[in-house]
Amino acid sequence: MAKEYSDEDLTQTRSFFHWIHENGEREILLRKARFLLHECGWIDEMKTYCIQVYQRSTHGFEDITIEELVLGMMRYGEPGRDIPDTVKSQLLDYIQILYTQFSRQQDVPRKHD
Repeated sequence: MAKEYSDEDLTQTRSFFHWIHENGEREILLRKARFLLHECGWIDEMKTYCIQVYQRSTHGFEDITIEELVLGMMRYGEPGRDIPDTVKSQLLDYIQILYTQFSRQQDVPRKHD
């Protein structure tokens, strides 16, 4: 069953995303994610998948649309598939640190589930 989120939760989430973007933390987070995904081999796995799709096509890239390739990558690389728990944990820890900084600056009370 999906968790229900209040309007306040959604507003706080939007504010957090805006804050990380405005402070340049979004780019740092993306670079960290790319680095960790590259280090664990996940990016190479996605590249290999794309090469295999190209090799299976009869007319090269003429047969493949970007939408089809992206959709296939999304299915093949389902969230979390083959990504080590350590990578997920490192990214989550970093996001939690950012959220703590955001909360202190915004004076937003942290919820404990």
